[in-house]
Amino acid sequence: MNMSFYVEIIKAVSIITASATAIYGVNAWRREYVGRRRIELIEDVLTLFYEAKLAINSIRWCVQFENEGSSRKPKEGETPEDKKVLDLAYITIERYLKRQDLFDKLYALRFRFMACFGRQVEIPFLDLNKIIGEIMNASHALARLWKPPSDSRSMTEDAINKRAEQIQKYEEVIWWKGTKPEEDPIVLHLDSIIKEIETIADRYIRSDIAANRAIKTRLAELSGKIKSVIEWCKKALMS
Repeated sequence: MNMSFYVEIIKAVSIITASATAIYGVNAWRREYVGRRRIELIEDVLTLFYEAKLAINSIRWCVQFENEGSSRKPKEGETPEDKKVLDLAYITIERYLKRQDLFDKLYALRFRFMACFGRQVEIPFLDLNKIIGEIMNASHALARLWKPPSDSRSMTEDAINKRAEQIQKYEEVIWWKGTKPEEDPIVLHLDSIIKEIETIADRYIRSDIAANRAIKTRLAELSGKIKSVIEWCKKALMS
């Protein structure tokens, strides 16, 4: 075999090695790009959960401000007493509606989050939605319970006590005084949701960072092998 045959073999080996590395490099870049997108998604979701927690605390704040609840459309035939009670019960709903864009934005990311990290990450979204549902249901219930019953004179003591217990139960849902958060079930539930989403974020961010480091290490190894092949080719041609 003449020298040109060996030259062609060396050239072919060099091209194949370089091509394989280039393909791996493109795939590595794609993985790193996807990893960055995943981390950005995690950051967006985590930020919105923090904002949602603050929003819910504001929605439940027990202090009533002037004209709050007045955006409710009165029903035909409402008495001034009815309007006062219904407007008061509507305050929580009104506060939620003012912040609804925040919750809509968070829920809109739910399916992207699930697509990236699996169905198990949906749980914090569902739990947060459950809290909102509890607050809305309590507001509607109080709109009914705060109105004096038409048959109050004929109510038994047990019925009166049961009604008072229901009112207290629902008031504890829609109102938070900002004190003793360790005794408020909704505050505790919110804290557990935040902790869960933080755990998910930490787990997947660490995973993506580790994967990117492994890719960079592999690329460095391949780069070193290419240099070795090129040096070998040069020596073979010169010998």
